[in-house]
Amino acid sequence: REIETDSEDVDMQAKLLLVAWQDREGTQATVESLVTALNAAGFSQIADSLNEA
Repeated sequence: REIETDSEDVDMQAKLLLVAWQDREGTQATVESLVTALNAAGFSQIADSLNEA
């Protein structure tokens, strides 16, 4: 909820969320762990696009 109130811009919210995730995960914040987290959250299309990049 804090991220939502920090910015109404959806792109900025996404960036803030990724930074928060990276801070929380520390050295475990890899593309592979992001793909796993996205799949677990039901965002498989986004995870697939990361695998293709």
